[in-house]
Order: sequence, then C-alpha cells, then structure tokens
Amino acid sequence: MHIDPQHRLYSPRRCFAIPKPQTAVPEIVRDSWKALCLERATRREAERELHDAGIWRSPIGHYSGHLTIAAVVAVLLVAILAVANRSPDAPDSQGVISDLAAGILGAGALWLGLQQFRLARNEVSLDKFYDRLDITNCRLEASADTRSLVDCWEENGQDNERTFARKMYVYRELDNLEYAIAKYRIGFMQPDNAYRALRTFRSRCSAGPDFCTIARRAVVDKPEVDKRGYDNQTIAVVKYACDSAEPFWPAPSGSQTRPLPNP
Repeated sequence: MHIDPQHRLYSPRRCFAIPKPQTAVPEIVRDSWKALCLERATRREAERELHDAGIWRSPIGHYSGHLTIAAVVAVLLVAILAVANRSPDAPDSQGVISDLAAGILGAGALWLGLQQFRLARNEVSLDKFYDRLDITNCRLEASADTRSLVDCWEENGQDNERTFARKMYVYRELDNLEYAIAKYRIGFMQPDNAYRALRTFRSRCSAGPDFCTIARRAVVDKPEVDKRGYDNQTIAVVKYACDSAEPFWPAPSGSQTRPLPNP
C-alpha cells in the first residue's frame, strides 16, 4: 500500500510532534503580581503621607499578635533543645517533649486569644462611643433650645440657622477625621483607608478659607475651651491640613488668581 508522505493524516510532523513546554508565566499570575505590587506601593505611599501629617499607629498594638506567635515559637524551640540536651537517650524524652510542646502551644494560643479579645473590645467600645456621639449631634441639630448649652454658633457677627449648619458640618467632618485616626492608631484600619479620610478632610480645607477658619477655632485657636474634646493628634492633623491647603484656596473676587505651588 502506497502512502503519500505529503498526506496530512500520516504526516510525521503531525503524528510524532512533541508539544513545546510552555515556559511563559500565565497571564493570571502576572496580573496578580502586578496587582500585589501596586497595592504595596499604594500602601507605602499612604503610610508616608499619614506620617507626614502626624498620624501614627502603635507598633506594639499593631504587631502584638505577630510578637506573641514569635515568642511562643522561640520558647518552644528553647524548651525542646533543653530537654533533648539533658537526656537525649532517655526512653521517655519524646513523651516529655510532646507534653511540653502541647503545654507551650496551649498557653500561647490562650494568650493570643486574650489579646485579640481585648483588641476587639477596644474597637467595639470606640464604635459605640461615636455612635453615641452621633445621637447627641442629631439631638442638637433637631432642637434649637439646646444649642446655647454647647457652643457659640456666631460667625462674622451673625448667629442663625446658617451659621449653625456651617459649624455643625465642620464639626462632623472633624469627628470623621478623629474616628479614622483612632481606628488607624489601634490597628483596625488599613493605611489606604486612613489616607482616604485624610484626603477627604484636606479637600474640604482646600475649598476655601471658611472651612479652615471654623476648624481652627474649634481645635487650635481656643485652648481655653478644652479644644472641644479633640486629642492632640487630631489637633496636629487639623493644623497640618489647614496649613497645607492655604495655597490652594480660590482667589477672592476681583483679585488675581492665587499661584499654586509646584507639586
């Protein structure tokens, strides 16, 4: 039987070709790696901006779980080495090591669980506080008779519904900023989310001098009124945001445009 060597059914290249190994990285792996690198770069940028603004987090509180795990592993290794060196040929050395490892791991798990419970309770308490604060602010906005008990709502010689609404809005933005700072400080907010809160507040400050004037009077320019209850870190961040936003304020009507600094 004659077989045509050119026939594609019996072509040696078609019958005996070995598939080439795919050495290229799959596209999904490349995309995942690019996304991971972008996320890390964004997080580093957010941490740098937060540090420049004076927003920091406690390293002990943030890495307490990692430190506990590292301490448990170190104690476990030291204990195993100590038992093994004292009686390497003892028949019950393996049982002693097993019991010792179980005890150390159990104690470490209990301590780690206690830490996580305390941190969770701290976060819940923080959320409850701001929920109660929001209830009080809503009551203040609903009843005009209680406003004189809280603050002076005068602005530019006027004290009416307009000045009250303007000041209350600024105070709510201050509360939002303080909430993000507190959550980031105890380790329950990622840097990019905390940076989002900072950018939001800075955008309010960049809209014009009125917002910054009210914010400064609330937390910076009146230390004799206990700074409206804001902590020192929030006060420093407000001052930083107002100072950095001043060059970007719109120029007054009829004047030349305010030059913007180079980024």
